[in-house]
Amino acid sequence: MATNDGYSPYPLGLTASQATEAITRAYNLSTELNSYVKITQSAVAPAPSITKNGDHWVNTTTGKLYRVQIVGSILTWFEV
Repeated sequence: MATNDGYSPYPLGLTASQATEAITRAYNLSTELNSYVKITQSAVAPAPSITKNGDHWVNTTTGKLYRVQIVGSILTWFEV
């Protein structure tokens, strides 16, 4: 959909219904990603036994966000 002046309100080629659905899903992103990625908010890093590759941790002391990378038995937190 576009207007005569070239304005396209949905530049990604989505319909109004699809755009509404995308915005709704993005607004509830923590719910949508809940089964894929876990986000933990604490002052200390989560225990390795409950951490899986790609999980995120928000350090409540510093306010920094970290993402975990697990290779074999080595667990490394990278600041995002």
